[in-house]
Amino acid sequence: MELLGEVNIEAPQERVWAALNDPLVLKACIPGCESLTDESPDTRRATVMIKVGPVRARFAGKVTLSEMTPPSACVMKFEGSGGAAGMASGSAKVTLTPSGEQGQATLLSYAVNASVGGKLGQIGGRMIDASARQLSEQFFAALRGQLEPVAVPAMESAGGEILAPAGSMTSTASAGEQAIQVPPASAPAASIRPTAGRSPEASTHSAPAQQTQPQGGQSQAYWLAFGVVLGSLATGFGVWLATQLLHKI
Repeated sequence: MELLGEVNIEAPQERVWAALNDPLVLKACIPGCESLTDESPDTRRATVMIKVGPVRARFAGKVTLSEMTPPSACVMKFEGSGGAAGMASGSAKVTLTPSGEQGQATLLSYAVNASVGGKLGQIGGRMIDASARQLSEQFFAALRGQLEPVAVPAMESAGGEILAPAGSMTSTASAGEQAIQVPPASAPAASIRPTAGRSPEASTHSAPAQQTQPQGGQSQAYWLAFGVVLGSLATGFGVWLATQLLHKI
């Protein structure tokens, strides 16, 4: 499976790189993410909960750093397991490039190559690719929501007081608080402006999560590729569960 895409984030390169060092931000962006932990200076692990109808399953992933060029690029090697469902492994390259006027935006490019085994290997390649791409879009939409400013139109009351729109101060649940809802096999992979070599840009943003200060250079590259890779692997496992349920109906 090969997953390629780009997404433009309206935030400077350094800010994007720093935010991706924050486990709280990534946990909020990865759908169904339950945990993100440091196993060693060069290894990260995560657990994602997948829900397909009444069935829930956990998918564990591990990512190891192979190359890093802060604050612009990293190359990762990964492996993941869904227990009896099978396993997956591969690599991912992520690049951050300044864009926009005076470099105030960042073009994020990613390339994921993965192979699957066990029952995961029985799923059609198109189904895995489409579902993985859909989940990656959700991840990047949430990431953009963490970093990009949101314009909130003000309303003036009869007395001249400026009021915020109703509901503008209310936060929504983060992606990490919900299990992944795997779509039916017939669901389209992308519904928002797909272009060749570029991921569709989502039109909605999730509520920003509280961010902590970056904790150092070496770990900063991990979380970005971790989100892309873990999303791809977890979705593949979820699609397999969905096909098994359909066969039993």
